[in-house]
Amino acid sequence: MSEIKVTYDGSWPCACGGRLVISIGDREVYNKEFCCNSSGSCGVNEEGDESTVSGSLDWADAQTFPPYIRRAVAKVLDEVEVCCGGCI
Repeated sequence: MSEIKVTYDGSWPCACGGRLVISIGDREVYNKEFCCNSSGSCGVNEEGDESTVSGSLDWADAQTFPPYIRRAVAKVLDEVEVCCGGCI
């Protein structure tokens, strides 16, 4: 099997705004921006204080790819410092 190369350039504070590129051997099979979502949350309490909870970064198109590619992508996305999932 050819080598799978995965890159993602999203980073905190807008981790879900990055570009995910997947190549198998010399062939690029995926190249898309804004394709991930953060499972974190954010909010403002009654006193106006902001709060955030970091989450994980989930690839929206994962189900269209076989498990071995999903695992390669998850390994890269797990290294991204994920934001809260919303802008305050």
